[in-house]
Amino acid sequence: MDADTLEKYMKAGRIAAEAREFGISMIKDGALAYDVAEAIENYIREKGAKPAFPANLSVNHEAAHYTPLHDDKRRFRTGDLVKVDVGAHVDGYIGDTSRTIEVGSNRYFRLIRASEEGLNTAMDVIRAGVELDDVGASVEGVISSFGYRPIENLTGHLLENYRLHAGLSIPSVKGLERGTIKEGMAIAVEPFATDGAGYVKNAGNPGIYMILDENAKPRKEEQRDFFEAIVENFGGLPFAERWCHEIDRNAPKLLKQLSRRGYIHAYEVLADAKKGMVSQRENTMIVKKDGVIVTTEVE
Repeated sequence: MDADTLEKYMKAGRIAAEAREFGISMIKDGALAYDVAEAIENYIREKGAKPAFPANLSVNHEAAHYTPLHDDKRRFRTGDLVKVDVGAHVDGYIGDTSRTIEVGSNRYFRLIRASEEGLNTAMDVIRAGVELDDVGASVEGVISSFGYRPIENLTGHLLENYRLHAGLSIPSVKGLERGTIKEGMAIAVEPFATDGAGYVKNAGNPGIYMILDENAKPRKEEQRDFFEAIVENFGGLPFAERWCHEIDRNAPKLLKQLSRRGYIHAYEVLADAKKGMVSQRENTMIVKKDGVIVTTEVE
């Protein structure tokens, strides 16, 4: 990785981490999820980066992909377990990071600690030449030692320029992935821990979308004009329904139509299959011969 690319990854990671902490500071009993998400994303823009994906604020048994809709009324309540998952990019180089907080109580301290120690273990293990299965086995062992299950069908991922999920998956369990981590890779590692089933399923309510083919040409004029607008604004990175609502007040209808026709992908909220509580912790890192450079920690 050349110096310029590394500098952009570092800047994106720093801004993502700062935005994450800013968002966490806003989450209190009664806070509106919409306000928190918008504030996180605006913070990223003000610091000289762009959101790599909509701010995810998944709650309790939700593990991923909840972001508020344009008319969302969800408020955080005491006892909620909130996953604050934030992404920023600088010229397409991405920092992706998350932390889990409990609103106004401390019932799930060990569950939060389980995903934290799972990530710490992964960061200790990862270096050039390490097998993916060894990472997964290490994370699974740590989370299991706390009495919880890692979520097997949510994984970390390789990052590339303007590509949030670039093909390689970083597992949190053994026996699911084959491959070797290589020097110079940028990867996001994100163990999830749960007291539930240990796997997630779709739970509806999509608020995040991604374009599947930027060169597609929907036949209906209204759909085509809207599609061209979202291509221009968002390119190949995930985007929010509420961002689209600023482009066209008919966005919710148009997004559903384009999704049904296969022009865009709708990301439903992912929730533990038995509605167990879920924690998550994530950092982005650059792989070195003898370890990693973490880009998403704040001093």
